[in-house]
Amino acid sequence: MPFKPSEHQAAGHAGCLTDDENGLFVKITNQQEIDFYNSIYREDQEALTKGIEAPEGSKLVDWIPRFYGTLNDGDQLSAISGTSPTPLPNGKSYIVLENLYSGYSKPSIIDIKLGKVLTDDSADSEKQERLRKVSESTTSGSHHFRICGMKLYNKSLTDLPKELPHLHETIIVRQNDLNDDVYLEYDKFFGRKLNGDNVKDGIKLFLSNALPPELYAMMVEVYWKRLQLLYNCLLDHEVRIIAGSLLFILENDLARYPPNSKELEALNPLTKPAFTNDDESDDDDEDEAKEMNPLSSLNFIDLAHAKHVPGEGYDENVIIGVENLVKIFSELKTELE
Repeated sequence: MPFKPSEHQAAGHAGCLTDDENGLFVKITNQQEIDFYNSIYREDQEALTKGIEAPEGSKLVDWIPRFYGTLNDGDQLSAISGTSPTPLPNGKSYIVLENLYSGYSKPSIIDIKLGKVLTDDSADSEKQERLRKVSESTTSGSHHFRICGMKLYNKSLTDLPKELPHLHETIIVRQNDLNDDVYLEYDKFFGRKLNGDNVKDGIKLFLSNALPPELYAMMVEVYWKRLQLLYNCLLDHEVRIIAGSLLFILENDLARYPPNSKELEALNPLTKPAFTNDDESDDDDEDEAKEMNPLSSLNFIDLAHAKHVPGEGYDENVIIGVENLVKIFSELKTELE
């Protein structure tokens, strides 16, 4: 099966590709992002080799897509997936990652960019000034996070959510030609028009859009726990992650939700299972893995401007954003109580 344009993106640059059969996601990258992924996975493999165990969610590798390598100018995508050769555009470098959307039937997605500072010194002065103004005029400046995009599974072409009706102008309604699924795509101006008074409503809309009250309550709890684990993890790592995003994915196919509470918990792990280089599996294992596809996930993405900074302490620019998200989810929990 050849690579195809990514179907499920809430934000980010165009040109991303996926291989659904092999669960791969390929996007244009730079050397800084490649180095960052390499360093994180090298550290993790060294710890595994030494038998060092760490609490769940305490490692950066717990919060990023699985990393499978890179492809450069002249390479063939088939080198990774075994598919028919697909030449890469000249002059581009690609990073090959886990496709975080794999296994979802009707996913809803929200992309939340972290930090008040949105660019590093590598950007030209025009871009730095433009993004400084974006930060000052949005929740990036006030909350250290901003909703960059959102894609919600919807039940029909005509019924729009009742929440935030004055922002319906930011919605593009799309129907999948293959299966009639309807999605509402909230563009970047949706998040830019939110403020401290209603940004919680935007997050609540993502969670409650197509779920009944009991499942909404469960997802609020799950994401609240994940964000606390991520917060503690970032406190322990000396990194700088400029313009990185948190990608929340949520299954809206109610047929995939088992009635048993233990099974529900198993399908909502707080972090992804440990990755090993020898993750080979037979057909039976693959069938079992498909049945265990998660119902929700949280991952750090867009790491093109991320780096390690030994001796400089944790990334306050990002930490404050995660802390404010924890507060919002705590408020959503309180509302339920």
